[in-house]
Amino acid sequence: HVRQRQGDILPLLKGAADSGGSVLSDTRLASKLAFDALKSDIYTKGAPKTPQAAKDVAYALVGAAAETRRRYTAFITQSAEAIAR
Repeated sequence: HVRQRQGDILPLLKGAADSGGSVLSDTRLASKLAFDALKSDIYTKGAPKTPQAAKDVAYALVGAAAETRRRYTAFITQSAEAIAR
């Protein structure tokens, strides 16, 4: 029974590992770019103040990236725990 469960989950983990670097690096990049947008008026001389709508979108992007990372890592953790059982 344990070997069957492991056999069922291992292909999923392999696929997740193949795409995992992409998910994590893409969400990190999304957060970085969102924070860059928030700071652009501070670090660029003569730049207009960042509009509130742009700030709202940037914060939403940061939140979405964090939630995506959290869900992805939870999936990987749960899969690994299922194999260990």
